[in-house]
Amino acid sequence: MSEPAAWWILTRSESTGSTRTVALTLAICADAHGYVDMSVGKLCTLTRLSERTVQYATTSLSELGELSVTPGKGCNRYRLLCPDREPAFAPPADGRVAA
Repeated sequence: MSEPAAWWILTRSESTGSTRTVALTLAICADAHGYVDMSVGKLCTLTRLSERTVQYATTSLSELGELSVTPGKGCNRYRLLCPDREPAFAPPADGRVAA
């Protein structure tokens, strides 16, 4: 869990409603660097939201500049961003940086 990310979402995020629920779920599941590898289906299960609502929420978070999404096979790689504190998390120890 990334407590800094969850706290940032609670106090600074512009997200609301279902979009905020998705953001908080991703924050709870994020590693220390803000990364989450998860399928849309798993996000639907955890949030109890429809697939379309989750897709809309991740698109909205991306448009707000609070989330980066890298599509994958079976699951996506999400990276939580904090626009006013970029980078929100220290870079990974292996030096890998998400696109």
